[in-house]
Amino acid sequence: MDLTKKKLQQDLEDQMETEQQSKRTVERRVREVPLNPVARCVTPVTDRPVLWLEPGPSSGLFYSVVRCLVLLRNLEGEKKLRKDLRRTKVLLADTQIMLDHLKKYWHMPDKLKLLSQDRKISIRLNTQQQHRLTTTEPLHSLQSQLEFQEQSMVEKSLSQNSATENQEKEQNKPMQRQLCDIKEEMGELSKKETEASRKKHKLKMDIESLKAANQSLQVDLKLMIGDLQAAIEDDIV
Repeated sequence: MDLTKKKLQQDLEDQMETEQQSKRTVERRVREVPLNPVARCVTPVTDRPVLWLEPGPSSGLFYSVVRCLVLLRNLEGEKKLRKDLRRTKVLLADTQIMLDHLKKYWHMPDKLKLLSQDRKISIRLNTQQQHRLTTTEPLHSLQSQLEFQEQSMVEKSLSQNSATENQEKEQNKPMQRQLCDIKEEMGELSKKETEASRKKHKLKMDIESLKAANQSLQVDLKLMIGDLQAAIEDDIV
């Protein structure tokens, strides 16, 4: 965007410099008009007699008329240049507004920041999934041990007294509490995983929206630059 702005400003400065050079050339030619313009203003025409103006009282009047015509033409050219300059300035102002709007929109949120957040959430989600897998394996192992011990308790209860049964139940309580804690931890991990997936989806939607808006702004900017270049080419011609 800055490069486009600099290029447009450089083109405008080049055009103004060309116009100034043309103006200086015209003024120099006017100053170089001789006091006796007979030889430069009257030329022979084929099939017609040659008319030569002799120096006399009318020479000063003729010189004044020629100088006025040149100055009048120079003033008309200067008016046209000023009109073209005002139109070019209006186009540059519109382009600057479009560039400022594009910068403001891109910082509303920053695309790089969204992509960074998306990567962080993806890393966090993968970490939580790995942690869930590492937690699931001990859980299955504990469940298998608990089932085995419960089955053993049933078998032993048939041959042992109630005191032995109560003792084994007390021994299984820590394992049951550990199993409950692991189940709660898995529930929390599942909630976090769901929330991370939701945020990731929302970020993807925001990025798609930014891409669409960026394409629309790029098209508008290209059209504006094309109009400005066409106007500059018309001025040069």
